[in-house]
Amino acid sequence: MLVAAATVKRVVYLKYENKMISTEKAFLIIVCLFVLLISLSARTGNACNSLIIPEADSVAFGRNLDGPFVNGFWVVNPRDICKSSFIPDDATRDSLLWQSLYGSVTINCYHIDIPLGGMNEAGLVVEHLATDSACFNYGGTIPGITPQQWIQYQLDNFATVDEVIAGLDDYSLVPWIFGIVHYIMCDATGDVAIIEYMNDGSGGCERRVYTDGDIPLYMTAISNTTYYRHTNFMSQFINFGGVNPIPTDPATLSSSTLYRFAYSCEMIRQYTLDPSPGILDYTFDVLEQYIFGNTPISIVYRPCERRLHFFSSLNSERRIIDFGDIDFSRDSTRVVLPWHLESDPDSGNWVANMDSVNAYMVNYFATSCGSMGAAFAPYASEMLAYRVEIPLPSVYLGTDTTITTEDSLILYAGSGYDSYNWVNGSTAETLFIDGTIHSPGTYAVWVEVYNAVGCMIADTILLTISEPVFVDETSKPDELSISISPNPFNSAVTITIDAPVGAIHELPLQVEIFDVNGRRVSVIARPEAAAISSNKGDCFVGQSPSRNDGQSEFVWQPDLTLPSGVYLIRAGINGCQTSRRLVYLK
Repeated sequence: MLVAAATVKRVVYLKYENKMISTEKAFLIIVCLFVLLISLSARTGNACNSLIIPEADSVAFGRNLDGPFVNGFWVVNPRDICKSSFIPDDATRDSLLWQSLYGSVTINCYHIDIPLGGMNEAGLVVEHLATDSACFNYGGTIPGITPQQWIQYQLDNFATVDEVIAGLDDYSLVPWIFGIVHYIMCDATGDVAIIEYMNDGSGGCERRVYTDGDIPLYMTAISNTTYYRHTNFMSQFINFGGVNPIPTDPATLSSSTLYRFAYSCEMIRQYTLDPSPGILDYTFDVLEQYIFGNTPISIVYRPCERRLHFFSSLNSERRIIDFGDIDFSRDSTRVVLPWHLESDPDSGNWVANMDSVNAYMVNYFATSCGSMGAAFAPYASEMLAYRVEIPLPSVYLGTDTTITTEDSLILYAGSGYDSYNWVNGSTAETLFIDGTIHSPGTYAVWVEVYNAVGCMIADTILLTISEPVFVDETSKPDELSISISPNPFNSAVTITIDAPVGAIHELPLQVEIFDVNGRRVSVIARPEAAAISSNKGDCFVGQSPSRNDGQSEFVWQPDLTLPSGVYLIRAGINGCQTSRRLVYLK
């Protein structure tokens, strides 16, 4: 049975196989990470910071991105895309597979599909910063994803911080060159979380998750060391249990990640007590205190408004990306914006050539970003070849249509998919709809089809079921129609196809018969067509198969192996189709 106003569902399946990474390769990657972190830590100009400032009904999420790069892009990531994570060739692990439920805008600098942070259309913001201690969950039967693409996975799949935390056991982090990181996030409700993967002191790895109940008052921030060290450091300062003033001079802030964290916490405290400066300007003012010469971009996310604000080292004008201006649908043209250009959607600066942009990103980062680029360069060929998207299946049920309470209809989703799910729970390629058992009305009829990796796409049509309209039997038909006699029948049935005058002579006609499961049991061909050996029954054409009045007459004798039951006759002429129900009684 159909239910009026049925809605399309989305289902995501994760499928994966496990491969262990070799101990030798893991060791080499971790050594590379350690050397890279030391080289970055030696640069006092690299002072990434993130802080989240609350208001009564919203938050501002501020982030300075520091590093040895100048150019980068804002990237639009559509929803409903089937994806496979990047796994380096030297990490013999299979990819994590998923389908994006939400569109997002991310900031990327070395690959079009691997971000440094961003926000999705539900208002979830996820950012990461380098830290001085981290490890990776790997091995076992858990699928893998690199630490930066971890960000995209969360933005694609979840709307809230609670949902991110609930899904943390579905994957592990795979060692890669930029892997010594930790994460800070918030959502449109104002919930905040900080997530770290830390050495447990005994050679293992533990995951630490700090949520609102674990985060001390005013300490919704992170910098470039562990959150535990950050919060312990605060106990010495005025307003946080100690007696020392928090330094505010640039020399001290530029030299110590701990002092930058302390300054962020004090700024959060001051705004909470006096919000009169306005949260957007205030957050940017705090970020500007951390610009020491190597900050290519500063960002303030406003998740409740679905907007992000930013300025860059080459363009100090504040600009806005408003999610209301972006088409996140699967079939939209994917675009990127160089982060130094005007962001207005009519500016002409949004670029659509993804392959060219990705090639520029990879080559620029490998050749122009110092020690980070040198660590990245051995992976450049893999980065050029990798794209996240797996082709989705396609399905088309046709246009909205109408049948009467005396008619039936078969909808066909196509063949070759891994599985099917219709509105009524059927899992066949076709759906048989019997108008005689439904009340007049309009019904949303949908089907989901899945490919081999579990990604789904759906299509919906509106089916109107109406009372039949009786017309003068002597009038000539203007449309294709079917009449059946007798119905029910026992051994043979006469099928008469009426079409506009002359149509039978001019166009090919085919009549098909289906059972209630949508399985085709017979094809009745025109006299000049070749016989079809798969027919379940004998067919022959009457004495006047193609009459001048637009009528053809066929007789169907079912094969003796066919059971009694309801069958559907479908006739087609030049793309126009109609169907009728008949009952076979042995």
